Amino acid sequence: MTRKEHLLKLLQKKEQLKMQRQASAVGSLAQQVDESQSLLDRLTNLQAENREIGGLITPHNLRSRSWYGRYMAEQQELAQNRLEFLAEELNGARKQLAKSNNRNNILDDRRLDARLEGQEAAEKKEDDLMSPRQGQRRV
Repeated sequence: MTRKEHLLKLLQKKEQLKMQRQASAVGSLAQQVDESQSLLDRLTNLQAENREIGGLITPHNLRSRSWYGRYMAEQQELAQNRLEFLAEELNGARKQLAKSNNRNNILDDRRLDARLEGQEAAEKKEDDLMSPRQGQRRV
């Protein structure tokens, strides 16, 4: 293994570790996006339930529904903003992961090229060391 090939192999391992960390981050972000979407759906359902009017409503019930409705609307807005932020972060993390994967493939190609160059150099050196008479035939 040539020095160049060894260095490229180390760079590739470094990139693979980076990819593993990024893949873990992408998974975590995707889970958070799912949780935020679930929370947003629950808040929407609760708001719909709060809007339903059944039977007599006292002024106290009306005030509580109003306060509860405003509170859920605020929470829904917060959840929506969080979901948008997490979606942007997830897209950025996926782009970084794809870039790292591409860089890893490039390093792999360069490492294979370095290996071939090293093998060709070793064969050429071996050919140069062969005695000149070995390759010639007597007539």
